[in-house]
Amino acid sequence: MEKHKPIFFIFYLLSFFFVIIFILKINGKFIFDKEIKFVSIDNFFKKEKDTTSNQEKTILSKRLEVQSDSIKLPIYEPKSESELNVYIDSLINISKLDINESDIKPSPFLYNYQINGKYPLDSFFEKLSNSDSSNKLFRIAHYGDSQIEGDRMTFELRKLFQSKFLCEGVGYIPMRDITDPVSYIRKSDESWIRYTVFTNKIKGFSYGQGGSVYRYAPSLKSSLSLNILSSYKKAYLYYGYGSDSCILDVYSSKHKLLASHHINQKSKFNALDLNLSSNETILEFVFRGPSPSVYGLSFDGQKGIQFDNYGLRGQAGDGLMLIPQSELIDIYSKTNTNMAIVQFGGNVVQGIKNEKSLNFYGNMYKNLYLHFKSALNNGSVLIIGINDVSRSVNGIYESYPNISEMRNLQRKSAVENGMAFFDIYQLMGGENSVKIWNEKGLASRDGHYSDKGRAIVCKEIYKALMFEYKKYLTRKKLVHE
Repeated sequence: MEKHKPIFFIFYLLSFFFVIIFILKINGKFIFDKEIKFVSIDNFFKKEKDTTSNQEKTILSKRLEVQSDSIKLPIYEPKSESELNVYIDSLINISKLDINESDIKPSPFLYNYQINGKYPLDSFFEKLSNSDSSNKLFRIAHYGDSQIEGDRMTFELRKLFQSKFLCEGVGYIPMRDITDPVSYIRKSDESWIRYTVFTNKIKGFSYGQGGSVYRYAPSLKSSLSLNILSSYKKAYLYYGYGSDSCILDVYSSKHKLLASHHINQKSKFNALDLNLSSNETILEFVFRGPSPSVYGLSFDGQKGIQFDNYGLRGQAGDGLMLIPQSELIDIYSKTNTNMAIVQFGGNVVQGIKNEKSLNFYGNMYKNLYLHFKSALNNGSVLIIGINDVSRSVNGIYESYPNISEMRNLQRKSAVENGMAFFDIYQLMGGENSVKIWNEKGLASRDGHYSDKGRAIVCKEIYKALMFEYKKYLTRKKLVHE
């Protein structure tokens, strides 16, 4: 018996390895095959044909359906926690690599369905395709809650598009905020008072394009210092309700006067080209005289694309409907804003107690999305859905109930009304995925992304948009041939 022990040992060892390899086998491909191979998004989801939209999408093997008037929308079901771990590790490792052409492929998370002969993102893509030949900059307004405040997420998207389309600048800068930004350094004096459509509302004045307006206390003087962490070609002041005795002086870091302007236009919204004598990145703005309504500043390239960040902490998003559509139409026209990205949902999950409250928030978001779509006229709207959010249940962190249902309603409203939708909840991995994102340092338990988490999400959004852009260019070419 003793002489057979080595044979039994080898047999058990080989059996052990075969079991491990079988466990790690995914979609018929081994993870270990001479070198480690990571599970791609395409391998994580099973491909299936959607006959309604006549385009391929990748979905999980099991699915339910939400029946709308014209479109069946798939609902993804999360896989096991162990497979989610492998999937999220793959996202982490993929995010560390440079994006190349082979990465631009169909995304299971972006819905850009044709409605009445038109794809929702085509207006955006048309501007993008003409960005090289056009001498006019066009803008994208990114609205959201604390997930994007301080230029978070927007900064990542801007960086990716600027690298591809050779643009520059940091876009919109508020005069004051409750968080530190990532793309510039700002120091405001205490005279600035911030009013928003959500808190500290102000009667008789407008809120600009982002839902915030700033006025300084009646000291008849106020200042703001900026260090712009990017090159730019043009600088603007957005304001309304000026007066003949209000003057803005702009100084360099060496207190050299770069520009001086009378802030005297009395209309609700004005975009003043500051015509700085040099494009210095360290600047001081000094306002003298009665306060106008200041909506913010902007630092941009001469042409191309710009992403403006309008983040408002702790809000559901409905307050933005206090900005009248007539004003948004005027502002979007004056600033050449062609697209809105709307990203809300995390702050309503605590209020969803039953089907009635779920439908209430679902209708609220439908109205909010249509508010921006109508204001943009022929522009594009991209809805970024609710992400996974958890709370403690008997000491264990679990997703809030009804997040999936909230996502379904957001997606249904977007798709049925000619808007694009990005399913960030499913990108994360679905229910309780935020637990794993938190364990891997990608997000907090309440769903706020870390720098690494934001990089992952924004790269996937960018790649999905670039694939749809390639499809648009193909359609455009076929039309002209």
